[in-house]
Amino acid sequence: MDEYTIRQAIDLIRARRYSDARKLLRPVLEVNPTNEAAWVWFASTYSGPTEKMQVYQAAKIFCPEADGMIKGIEKCEEEIKEMRLKGEEPSPVDISEDLPLNARE
Repeated sequence: MDEYTIRQAIDLIRARRYSDARKLLRPVLEVNPTNEAAWVWFASTYSGPTEKMQVYQAAKIFCPEADGMIKGIEKCEEEIKEMRLKGEEPSPVDISEDLPLNARE
């Protein structure tokens, strides 16, 4: 079921229906929080590095050694650093309500 649902979510992401994709991925992650692929795709439903960072940090609780989470965090940190070098400040959006229930603080 997870793979089929993730494939459906990927199709929604490609169609830029990010909110709908999150609705499919959230239950997958609540049942199987160690599903690295689902976390990576869930993070991809957000455009800003601060939002993606929140997803990767939540995922790291369940997948602490996963390359996807580590690389995702590093990429977000780099994007935020580049923004600040340009004099831009990343938007501090709190997405905790969008996260799977088991990943909320």
